Amino acid sequence: MPNPTHEEFAYLAGIIDGEGSFTLHQHSRKGSSHRFSSQLQIGSTDPRLLEWIRLRFGGSVRLEHRRNSSHKPMFRWIAHADYLADLIYGALPYLIIKREQAELFLAYRATLAPFIDRARSTYKTPQHVKEERFKIHDQLSALNRRGVA
Repeated sequence: MPNPTHEEFAYLAGIIDGEGSFTLHQHSRKGSSHRFSSQLQIGSTDPRLLEWIRLRFGGSVRLEHRRNSSHKPMFRWIAHADYLADLIYGALPYLIIKREQAELFLAYRATLAPFIDRARSTYKTPQHVKEERFKIHDQLSALNRRGVA
């Protein structure tokens, strides 16, 4: 990751609060796997914003397919796992709306074995860690639900 300033982290936090999402996707379709892919994403119809983020924080920007051709094109910035924790720690002091999601995200990443966030591991996950991951996933899913709480 490049070396962003405190002001750039503060601006990123504002964008995350408004347009970002922290997600944990299960690796198993049956929902029994304790392994999740962790992603921080920001969506926008203006690619200039996402390019600004990519240049300062790394990651990638891609164009998404829209089902309704009358909608503007949608672009999505996605942070990569190898520096995700550093990025979140930098933005955390400035987050307001998504602070709890960011903290849960960091709690999940703390359950990973050393070096697993950069490469596959043969680490044997203890049962209590698996249970903690499911608990974090459920809490994050509840916070991310749309609609009236």
